[in-house]
Amino acid sequence: MSFFHGFAVTLLVLAQAAPSRHWVIRKDGTGVELRAAPARRGNAWVGTLLDGQLVSIPVAEVDEGKTLDANRTGIGVVPTPTPTFTPTIRLPGSKVPLGDKVKLTVTGGEAQRKLESARVIPTLKPGEKEPPKDAPLSARALKEKENKAAIDRLKAEAAEKAAPEKPAEKPAEKPADKPEKREEASVEHKDSSGRGEAYWRGRAERVLGELEQAKGAARKAEAALGDHETQAPRGQTEAAQGSWAGTLQKLRNDVTAAQQREAKAQGAMDALREEARKANAYPGWLR
Repeated sequence: MSFFHGFAVTLLVLAQAAPSRHWVIRKDGTGVELRAAPARRGNAWVGTLLDGQLVSIPVAEVDEGKTLDANRTGIGVVPTPTPTFTPTIRLPGSKVPLGDKVKLTVTGGEAQRKLESARVIPTLKPGEKEPPKDAPLSARALKEKENKAAIDRLKAEAAEKAAPEKPAEKPAEKPADKPEKREEASVEHKDSSGRGEAYWRGRAERVLGELEQAKGAARKAEAALGDHETQAPRGQTEAAQGSWAGTLQKLRNDVTAAQQREAKAQGAMDALREEARKANAYPGWLR
């Protein structure tokens, strides 16, 4: 009986003796948990994973001694399975025969390299030694799990510190009672002598009235003089020429008197504006 045949018989005996699940331990220390003891198919051990998938493991990669120890009742610690990085095959039908026709898409060595690259490097505490590479998978997985949890906590603390602090909310203040509005009578503006708008408007109306009349009289006298000058007599008698000249002089005198009256009224208005300015009266009162 060959050694591999004896190993297979031993696995079968262990399967009949112990109803628990079976483990296949690789030489690199990783393990695969199966529903039952695997069957030898050529150069590979073929078994069923816990989720029902078939798995094929090369015989050359199996550590037979550790596999026997892991499945022996009451001896050793059952390693934690590797659920995702184990090379598996999916068969299209349940009755497809196994053997040399069964081919894996990924070899066991490639799957192990992917597993090692995906692992988180454990962070050791002061005085703590790194677990040996040939330690059961459960111990290494536990260390990686603890390390991942520590990294997550550090990330959460960093994110919390980076977040801007929210200003403390001030308690809502009770609105103060608004004072009652008191209707205050508007105070009428007075000049420096206590005189108001009515006084200044009264004076301005009289002065403005006189100014408008003087301007009208002056324009009228100027127009009459202009008309008379265009009617100068030519070839008439001396009596006619003397009469025209007398009227011309009278119209000129009327224009002079009207212009003097306008100038006097304009001077009175200018004096009233200056008086109002000095008395701190509003300019609008004089319009």
